[in-house]
Amino acid sequence: MEVAAEVRSGAFTYPHRSLQLKTHSIQSPYCRRPTDTESARDGNRSFSLGPPSISKGVYNDYPPNMGRGRVDFDRGLARLSAYAREHGHANPKVQEEWLTWRIGLWVSSLREKYRKGKRSDEQIAAAEGVGVRFVPPYRDPKPKPPSRAERRERELLRKLERLDDFFLEAGHINVPQVRGISTWPGAGRWVARLRSQYREQRLPQSVVVKAEGMNINWNPGPGRRSI
Repeated sequence: MEVAAEVRSGAFTYPHRSLQLKTHSIQSPYCRRPTDTESARDGNRSFSLGPPSISKGVYNDYPPNMGRGRVDFDRGLARLSAYAREHGHANPKVQEEWLTWRIGLWVSSLREKYRKGKRSDEQIAAAEGVGVRFVPPYRDPKPKPPSRAERRERELLRKLERLDDFFLEAGHINVPQVRGISTWPGAGRWVARLRSQYREQRLPQSVVVKAEGMNINWNPGPGRRSI
């Protein structure tokens, strides 16, 4: 009992040395006693230990569903409309999140309620107006990359367009092989290769039509390299 009394008093003596134990008072902002001024100001208000709790109806500025992960139809559709303006569609994948909101799961739930008949005609029309698809396929297939033949055809047509100025001036595209044109020195040699591919029947029909529309001479004859 004497030891306990000494410990409580702050001093405890060993036989060979003395040990001074210092006690520290720790005050929590949730546990302090009100001052006289606070008591006079607040009257008989009681102070509870622990952090303040947010009970129902205390903070009226908070939306009722904040922090619960639930979004009603009108608010969800407004968010989905903003998503559609940014991404070009309103049909995200199920696992997709946008601005920390699981937008894909919300749209999936919307389709489930549509199948169960839990959405009114007005709500369905509003969702379809934003761009929601309730019937598969929900998204357009990704465009396939052009094939090698399509890339070649596009390149040939592009090079024919480079001869437009010469065609407007000369009335044809039979460019001299030696001199070419000022904007494209190799145009004459390219036209010669184009004639060779025509004779081998390797040109796409669209290229043949465009070249003939520019009055190309497929068979200029031997030795006529500077028409």
